[in-house]
Amino acid sequence: VFDLGAHHCVMAMLLARRVGPDGFVVAVEGGSANARAGARNIQLNSIANCRVIHAVAAAQSGRARFEALGNGRVIAGAAESAALLAEDVPAVSVDDLTESHGNPGVVYVDVEGSECDVLEGAKRTFLSRPDWLIEVHQDAGLESRGGSAAKVVSFFAGDYGCYVASETPSNNYTEWARFEPLEEAGIPS
Repeated sequence: VFDLGAHHCVMAMLLARRVGPDGFVVAVEGGSANARAGARNIQLNSIANCRVIHAVAAAQSGRARFEALGNGRVIAGAAESAALLAEDVPAVSVDDLTESHGNPGVVYVDVEGSECDVLEGAKRTFLSRPDWLIEVHQDAGLESRGGSAAKVVSFFAGDYGCYVASETPSNNYTEWARFEPLEEAGIPS
């Protein structure tokens, strides 16, 4: 499993427990403090089948600027490059992760607006047909990078069944976990 945008690795630890001793989780986190916290959480919880990589998932491997406030995000453009708490970090494509760690069965993406960049860097990985879970928030950075929910979905056109769980419809959080086929969910493109 690849957990891209792993933050403090809570999801990575849950996934590691789920895949068991025969599986492995590669957790990629751009914020240095978050990556250290994630590694410490994994150590404290005795998770042997998970590794934290301090990097951001990107269209291509190299370097990127990362703003470490809140959940953190890759900084796009010169106007944002001087952002408070920005750090220069390694960037890695999904295809390069696949080359290093093998074909994933699942790719979990929570990258705060860089979803399309991550998917651009996964062209070879798509050939192995992993399952994908992508957290997308409209009007939270995706559009300012030239993306949209429709563009994210376009990476899966014809090859995958796409499902969506929209924001919590009420205070009943059990409803939030229901996934509906995308075409039935009424999500604007």
